[in-house]
Amino acid sequence: MKKLSALLALLLVLTCFALAACGGEDETSSDASSASSAASETSPAASSAESSAAASSTDTSAASSEASSAESSATSSADTSATSSEASSADTSATSSEASSEASSDTTSSDAQTAASTEGVEPSGTNLAAGLTLVGADPVDAALGNYPGNLTDGVFLAEGGTFTFSTDWLGYWYNFKDAAVETKTNAPGGVAAPTVDFGKATEIRAARIHVMLGNTSGIVAPSEIKFSYSEDGTNWVDFGAKTFAKPADNDKTFDWVGFTLAEPVTAQYVRVSMKCTDTWTFVDELEVY
Repeated sequence: MKKLSALLALLLVLTCFALAACGGEDETSSDASSASSAASETSPAASSAESSAAASSTDTSAASSEASSAESSATSSADTSATSSEASSADTSATSSEASSEASSDTTSSDAQTAASTEGVEPSGTNLAAGLTLVGADPVDAALGNYPGNLTDGVFLAEGGTFTFSTDWLGYWYNFKDAAVETKTNAPGGVAAPTVDFGKATEIRAARIHVMLGNTSGIVAPSEIKFSYSEDGTNWVDFGAKTFAKPADNDKTFDWVGFTLAEPVTAQYVRVSMKCTDTWTFVDELEVY
């Protein structure tokens, strides 16, 4: 009997231990479940934080991208503007340079430069052209007419004299009806232009030429006589011009035509340009003072 009671008591004790062990596992499981639940509750917040952080990162990245794009656009605009400005400046500069270059070219032409003078020459001092060989004063082919006069030999038809077809006249020939005239003429383009070359810079104050100013046998006064001087033979300055109407037939007038500068100038060349109006233009002396 005692053995049976001891056995029952031992069984009871084992049962209690078993129940206690089961209870502990339940509590651990419950604690684990609670922890899991707590973690689950915490997870949305963490997830939200992560989501927020991700969103923030995305926003920052987008903002950075927009800023970078804006900066790039601004830089591109600035570069384009600068390039456009430089191109515009270059175009303006080139146009200005071209305009300046054109203006400079105009001012060096004989039509653009003039010097003050008065009509008429009172010979005094030395005739600087005396004895010189002139450019543009060669006689025309003798087959067309023998008028080979020397314009610097001091020989000319004196005032009060009678006009004759003397060989003292230099005849400039230009036949406006001759198609082959440029191969024969000594007045290219219908312009006779005897030119003095002093060989060095020389002070001058006046020039004149002795011309047939009438109208007889195809010898007719030029329509214009213009005087010019030059330092280099390229750039010319006009200092006097006179025009003439065509005289009546059988007019045998001749005279000096010239101009005196308001102030002396230094030049190496003096040119007298005469526009032919008929077959012949006659001159027999050119003087420079």
